[in-house]
Amino acid sequence: MHCSIKKHPTKSNTWIPSHTLPSFQSTGFYDWRLIDDASKHEVMKGRFVVLPKNTRNHNYYEIPSDLEIAHRQDSKTATSSTLSLVHSMLPSLKEKGVDVLSFAIPPAHSTQPLIQTDTEEIGLRMSSVDSSPLETNSENEGISLADSKASLLFPSDHYFFGTDAEFQSLYKELKRLDMDVMIPIIPNYSFNGEDVVYYYDMGVLKVHPGTDGKETQWENETLPNYRLKSTWDWYILQIISLIRKYQITYFYLQDCQSLPILLETDYSNVSGDAELLDLIHGKTVVANEECGYWNCDAALASGYSNPFLVKLTRKIAEIEPTCLLCGSAYWGRSQHILQCGVVPFCDDLLKSLCLLNGTDLNKSGFVERT
Repeated sequence: MHCSIKKHPTKSNTWIPSHTLPSFQSTGFYDWRLIDDASKHEVMKGRFVVLPKNTRNHNYYEIPSDLEIAHRQDSKTATSSTLSLVHSMLPSLKEKGVDVLSFAIPPAHSTQPLIQTDTEEIGLRMSSVDSSPLETNSENEGISLADSKASLLFPSDHYFFGTDAEFQSLYKELKRLDMDVMIPIIPNYSFNGEDVVYYYDMGVLKVHPGTDGKETQWENETLPNYRLKSTWDWYILQIISLIRKYQITYFYLQDCQSLPILLETDYSNVSGDAELLDLIHGKTVVANEECGYWNCDAALASGYSNPFLVKLTRKIAEIEPTCLLCGSAYWGRSQHILQCGVVPFCDDLLKSLCLLNGTDLNKSGFVERT
């Protein structure tokens, strides 16, 4: 579409379209360029990122996924699970104007799923998707869209958060009240033990724990190798599976400010063809030493979009155009996340309020004295 521009009638330094632009028909990315008619040179360019309708009007309420733990010592308030407790809170939340209920992952991530079938034991550990390798399909960029065994949340171990039936009941009531639920997606799992990265600790090769790539790591998680396309597909398939199984359309990308989590390759122990191949694949890394997109000044300064997040948002939009992706945005990375179609959740206001009281809000959500 071509459109000329004109000067704003009251603001001399502002240019506006000469006629009203039509509404965007669907979510996605719409690039634009400003061309000088005389020289045909590009004067300016940019991108419209179109999010699902009414995104700015949502009123979110975050629920700790270990909420029920605080009630267990009092037998009068204890319920059978966190999900049933949240179910009882819905009328009150609705009165407060909440329309999206967001489950928050506790600081200590775990591979223990929130949702289990009625017959599964509490201590059973499951991955978020089926452990078999992904099928390939050229029409879907190598991502198999077949249904898989998707679990919902992965909070602290040894706590019972609810059954699949309880979640279905909760979700049914949410829809009746014209509310919705946001589910977090954790990046530090691997569906295949061969597709994790390693690091040397005192000369011993160990599997690298789950990490945000910079500050925090979780010993009960493993870091998948985000240099592999299969890992990108695995991450996307988690969301697709939950959309198809539960019709969920709101997701929170944990540690979105680090995705894809790439660590510096360890060049110090390379000898022989096999290890050289591992080097190429980035299988052995320097512990918690971030690299890749977020360390590429040229890409960040020039506004180059994060290829992982763009692939993710485009693929999800193809499957469910109304799906809204939100994500954590620490370390001043919110603008780079937003330009990829993910709504950044920032803690700037909370941190400012904490500083006024001589405290600091760390990345795990704890308030500390400064």
